[in-house]
Amino acid sequence: MDNFNDISSPRALLATRRSGKARDMVAPGPDAAQLAAMLAVAARVPDHGKLAPWRFITVAPEARAGFAALLETAYRHEHAAPGATEIEAIRNFAHQAPCLVIVVSQPVSASHIPRWEQELSAGAATMQLCNAAHAQGFVANWLTGCCLMWRISGSRTLMTVRRGATSTP
Repeated sequence: MDNFNDISSPRALLATRRSGKARDMVAPGPDAAQLAAMLAVAARVPDHGKLAPWRFITVAPEARAGFAALLETAYRHEHAAPGATEIEAIRNFAHQAPCLVIVVSQPVSASHIPRWEQELSAGAATMQLCNAAHAQGFVANWLTGCCLMWRISGSRTLMTVRRGATSTP
């Protein structure tokens, strides 16, 4: 299969969908209307209880340096003596790709819906966001990893990014 992200039909797109590497993504990214449409599509996922247990945070280009500093601080909190290569990778992560959307799983603890089900809904929203980007002809990538998986320090400090970002339930 050598025709990736074939948008000739929904079936073709789903059968050929492939992620691109964030470090290889180049401008232009989606404009505001295209991104809003992608986020609207991403929110159309199974969500038992209609809790919307996720948040989409878009990090504007002018907020990337602040986001990089936030990631570095959180990484240093979790790793006593990180190497220079690790820190460089964390800093560079925030500047990859022309458009950066952070999907935060935000389970509603007071709900009778199990936490695991709410987390699956957040995962479905992330996959749907990738599909929506591909459907509009963009390359997308879903990245997880140490700098994105903090449970306590990251979830608290991540909200400080919102000053330079837009959050959408």
